[in-house]
Amino acid sequence: MWIFFNKKRALGTKTVFYETRFKYIAKYPFVDREEIILYDDIKDMAYFQTYSQKICKIGDIRFYTKGFLAGVTIHDIPDIEENFNKMKKVINKTRK
Repeated sequence: MWIFFNKKRALGTKTVFYETRFKYIAKYPFVDREEIILYDDIKDMAYFQTYSQKICKIGDIRFYTKGFLAGVTIHDIPDIEENFNKMKKVINKTRK
């Protein structure tokens, strides 16, 4: 059951990185979500892995933004540590 849900979530999720922002699009069975996050609005970012994600060499990245309970989590990213470091480098290069 969880594998089916995770596959549907992955198929409906898209993240596009631009020079000063990224766009996060998530399409779930009952909810659609689209957000634009400016790099300057990101306070912190971190990656997390569950036990099963470690086995599959994937993970989640959480972008903490300004505001109460604000932010975005991008799920099931392959080669999590390498991709996290690449994203962090690009984002930190453009932030003030």
